[in-house]
Amino acid sequence: NAHRVIVTRLRNRLEIQSLAKLIPFTKGLNPNTLERLSTFTIPMAFRPGTPILTQGRRHPAMFYILQEGSVDIYLRKAKIKSLDNKGAYFGELSIVSNRAHSATVRAGPGGAKCLACSKADFRSVFRDEVALFAEVAIKVLGKEVELRHILNHPMARQVMGKFLEKEFAQENLNFLVGAEEIFRMGEQVVERDILEALGFDVDEVVSARYEELVSKCKEIFDCFIREGSSEQINLPGHLRNEITEQVEAGDFSYDMFAKLRESIYILVERDSFPRFQRSKAFETFLEKLGVYNDSRGSILTEVDSYHRRPSARRSDASQLPAQSVGDNAKTYSVRIRQQIVDLAQEEPEEAA
Repeated sequence: NAHRVIVTRLRNRLEIQSLAKLIPFTKGLNPNTLERLSTFTIPMAFRPGTPILTQGRRHPAMFYILQEGSVDIYLRKAKIKSLDNKGAYFGELSIVSNRAHSATVRAGPGGAKCLACSKADFRSVFRDEVALFAEVAIKVLGKEVELRHILNHPMARQVMGKFLEKEFAQENLNFLVGAEEIFRMGEQVVERDILEALGFDVDEVVSARYEELVSKCKEIFDCFIREGSSEQINLPGHLRNEITEQVEAGDFSYDMFAKLRESIYILVERDSFPRFQRSKAFETFLEKLGVYNDSRGSILTEVDSYHRRPSARRSDASQLPAQSVGDNAKTYSVRIRQQIVDLAQEEPEEAA
């Protein structure tokens, strides 16, 4: 009946908030974020042997927390691990990246009951906390993290900036930060009715916002795009000319640097970012942040280790020592910093 449904939903919401405190990359979330996460989490039950995730596939892009029963982890046809502890989790790779599942997960002999959250819903929880989501992504992906997450994380961006400064290549990073700030200004929309209800003069608000846009656009142009500017970035001639004509014509918009931003992002992603990923500075940053690594015995690490060991492909990897998520959680030092940043947040991808 309706009463039972409501009670069950409330129980699940309380349980996800409790279990999330055991998971390394969610245990530092503030109460409001945990509350939002719990509202998007649904219970799912799987019969014995049912595939939950399949290695090599991208769907379902879901994050699961085990409530009851057990699950078995497979690489190809080799079982490498069984999880039967309440609060064990899997699928985190798919919700912070577009990578395919690194292993197959099947419900154990007695079936499995999980709390599940889709990629789209998980990301919507962090819609206004892009720095927080970036930190989750960095913790999960480690050295394989994407550039966009580095740009969205204040400390990571600072570390990368210092690295590029030594290479005299910081101007590209600075441009990306400035261009994204302008682009995201355009996404900060407040309904006219709300402004009027709050007693604001709508025309004055619009005028002030446009003046701020013009000022920031000119600042970006003078610093990075104008010929001979202090931090001139390397751009194709036609793009530089196109922006110059817009500025001279007074044609300013929130997306006027979109093409340049894409061009510079690709340049950084292919050139300086790989060098940063191989640097000691990046390695030290990851250690301080507390990402997955071999000494912490995460599932992802064991999967990667299995791939690196030729002998493991010929043996029963189920002999690998199991470690509960509670044990994993104790080894982490999670310092979630709630900071509002002015960089791009990827639009959530709908899960299949």
